[in-house]
Amino acid sequence: MLTDVWSGYSLLRSLYTIPELVLDLKRRGYSAVALTDWETLAGAEEFDRLMREAGLTPYLGVSRSLLVDGYAREIRLIALSSRAWPFLVRFSQWSPDLAGEDLAVVLGYSDTAWWRALPPLRGPVVVELDASQKELIEQLPPGWFWVPHVRVRYPHPDDRGALRVLADIGGLVSDPQAEGLPDSAERLWEAFSSWPEARRWVPPKGPSVLPDRGWKMPEVGDFSALCEKAVAGLQRRYGNHVPQLALRRLQYELDVIQDLGFPGYFLMVHEVVSFAKRVGIRVGPGRGSAAGSLVAYALAITEVNPLDYGLVFERFLNPARRTLPDIDLDFEDRRRGEVLEYLRQRFGADRVAQIGTYGTLGARAVLRDVARVMKLPSDEVTRVLKAVDWQLNDHLADHAQELERLASQARLDPAWLTIARRLEGLPRHRSTHAAGVIIAPLPLETWIYCQGEADSGLVTDFDMGSLERLGFVKLDVLGLRTLSLIAEIEDQVGLSGDTIGTVPGDDARTLRLLARGDTDGVFQLDGRGVKRLLQQMQPTSREEVMVVLALYRPGPMDMIGEFLKRRSAGYRPPADDPLADILRDTYGVMVFQEQLMAAVQKVAGFSLSEADLIRRAISKKNHALLEREGERIRTRMVERGFTPGQAKLFWDRIQAFGDYGFNKSHAASYGFISYYQAWLKAHYPSAFWAAELSSREGERLFELLRQAMSQGIQVMRPHINQSRQGFHLEGDRVRAGLDVIRGLGPHLIQKIVEERVQGGPFRRVEDVSGRLPGVLGPRGLEMLAKAGALEGLGEVSMGSAQQISLFDAEEEGRAIVLPDDVSAFGFRWPTVVGPVYIRLADPDALKKVAQDVLQITAHYPGTVPVAVVDARDRAHRLSAAVDFHWKSIEAIKDIPGVLAAGRRVVSEAPSARP
Repeated sequence: MLTDVWSGYSLLRSLYTIPELVLDLKRRGYSAVALTDWETLAGAEEFDRLMREAGLTPYLGVSRSLLVDGYAREIRLIALSSRAWPFLVRFSQWSPDLAGEDLAVVLGYSDTAWWRALPPLRGPVVVELDASQKELIEQLPPGWFWVPHVRVRYPHPDDRGALRVLADIGGLVSDPQAEGLPDSAERLWEAFSSWPEARRWVPPKGPSVLPDRGWKMPEVGDFSALCEKAVAGLQRRYGNHVPQLALRRLQYELDVIQDLGFPGYFLMVHEVVSFAKRVGIRVGPGRGSAAGSLVAYALAITEVNPLDYGLVFERFLNPARRTLPDIDLDFEDRRRGEVLEYLRQRFGADRVAQIGTYGTLGARAVLRDVARVMKLPSDEVTRVLKAVDWQLNDHLADHAQELERLASQARLDPAWLTIARRLEGLPRHRSTHAAGVIIAPLPLETWIYCQGEADSGLVTDFDMGSLERLGFVKLDVLGLRTLSLIAEIEDQVGLSGDTIGTVPGDDARTLRLLARGDTDGVFQLDGRGVKRLLQQMQPTSREEVMVVLALYRPGPMDMIGEFLKRRSAGYRPPADDPLADILRDTYGVMVFQEQLMAAVQKVAGFSLSEADLIRRAISKKNHALLEREGERIRTRMVERGFTPGQAKLFWDRIQAFGDYGFNKSHAASYGFISYYQAWLKAHYPSAFWAAELSSREGERLFELLRQAMSQGIQVMRPHINQSRQGFHLEGDRVRAGLDVIRGLGPHLIQKIVEERVQGGPFRRVEDVSGRLPGVLGPRGLEMLAKAGALEGLGEVSMGSAQQISLFDAEEEGRAIVLPDDVSAFGFRWPTVVGPVYIRLADPDALKKVAQDVLQITAHYPGTVPVAVVDARDRAHRLSAAVDFHWKSIEAIKDIPGVLAAGRRVVSEAPSARP
């Protein structure tokens, strides 16, 4: 029995991953081993599962320190039954005077009999001894046992150097006693062959000590409560005349939910979403496959009616695959914390935890970390790394030969790459999952160890995979920046939080904006490539925006050209194509995973549940399963009258689709957000830009300021009497927030606004300084002046390096603090100059466009000249001028043949912040 075995979850203290450890134990003849990682149980579930699959006996424990006579001594606590597991989970609270039933206490190795100073211990007590300490057996108290001391931290002796580097990466002291797993169990026991067997610890074998793997569902209501809420919700959605199709679909979904045992889950999610909407927190219309559920729509968990878009319930919850439903919830990111706090209050702070995760040593990071520890020249290391064409999720093995060649050319120690390869993929640090939260029916310490305190928020030691396998109910509570922007726009213009579900899906102004690719700042649609796709496609409905989101992904992009060609030609699948009805809306191109499921159902007669299993096998490239399912589908098709050739052609067709299919439920959900944000931009552009600019800083803020101002959005500089935190509307214009000024933090801005509200506007510079004593120092006043935020209040001058004084402009001997944009903002405040330039999609349309522009200038008369740019980039100035405003610019861009319109913006790029 080995008791001192650590994995990589003992952060930066072991080279072993759990799978590698189990493989080595099996190969080297070990039958029973305890995993006792340092102050963590993170690997327990994985170790227990893989060991039992390998036919080995796992024991689960933990290592920690115990202060004895002023020295920190290692002890290990090992659970011998499920009764001991709750005591093991509370290992940080263990002390010698506490005993847990079937909880073994293993006292760590020392060259002295330190355990003599311990008070009496209850339960199995074991001492780790090395081969030279046989005489200590006689000194063990009655009933105590011994085990061999083997400090397993890596597989092979030549890994010792890599372990030292690993420790150095984290600033740890390398363990001098660390050793590799002995080559064989027989060789290990040779050194102890003469030791008394009666005192050797051989723990009893038994079933897993982990909590049972059944669902751990909070009590929030039963099936009848779910049915009542769902039926009432559907009636609210449809009014008094609910279609029979909807009622049948609702009943089917409810039956499946009941059969799988998940009514409580849907009620719990419904409660969370209802709370958020009740307190004004914006909730996304859906995310992922949950939009395929009519029950979710009826409960207002989602805002997408699956019947309107052909969304499939089995893509979300498959009765043939008994897994917990996965409803991901988007909330405005600035208020996500309120949702987490609600969960803690509603279900109990000790029953709710965010899910822990582990950052690993990735390919580039581990190369840099190892190079730093080895003190390799950083310039050469950087040169090597920059010379490699890294892709997302690349491994060192993907660039092995190239790295070796580059390292050799740079004369870098070959051990650099060898050690980096050995450390790649090991856990580096604990972190918190961006969204995952578990909710339990009992205090979590009944089942699992968590970091932190209940009052301030728990974080699980187990990662998501282990938690799901143990049956914990998970919610993904995501913070979405776009929802915060939407909330800000709605609040500024007086729209309610449910407007997203009421806007028409064929709004002309919104569709024109999308067709122009005028989508800077629009969710999922603001990249250069997707703008080009919008311009090519010219969407005619919200549904086509959903198609854009599905097509503009790695993989689906390969089909864009064919899709556009067929759409332009008005292509319709031939009548003899068995998939004609399924693919009619996408011009014979299979775009969505739901189309694959419908196709399998139609030609092979499979249920949608069976079709979903095939969809999963294709997406996961499960070749063995695909071979079996392919044969089954072809056989079924032949039985239904298709020829073997047709059956083979169909199977090849849907297998190829697996490389580019997209989840239509997700596309529909996020298409709602994208389309709605485009609608807000089209109808409330000033409010849209105020919200967008408020969420940006630095270079991106500078770029978007230029973009907005070039399109007729009037953005005014910050001013102490009008500005607050963030950009906001003043009539139809946008006022910059005080936070764009360097050195003004949120606390100072809050104090300025509070004083302005209570005492009225600031009238003079002296007024500013006098009303904010101890709040606004000389540096802050200076930055306000340089930003132009004190315009109209008098002048500011520098009295000395430490002091600023206020004076009349005529006073001599003092230098006035002049406006300095770069010092105040990091860039020159943008200024629009010159005429409105109009670019044409078709240079031959210049004459016709010019006539239409003259009509617009008559409708929006002003003083800004207008010029049309021809194919040779020559500007032809028209005889009329226009009022430069977003309305006039939009009217010009709506003219057929106009590609873009706007004025030049003069400014300088941001400087680096000090």
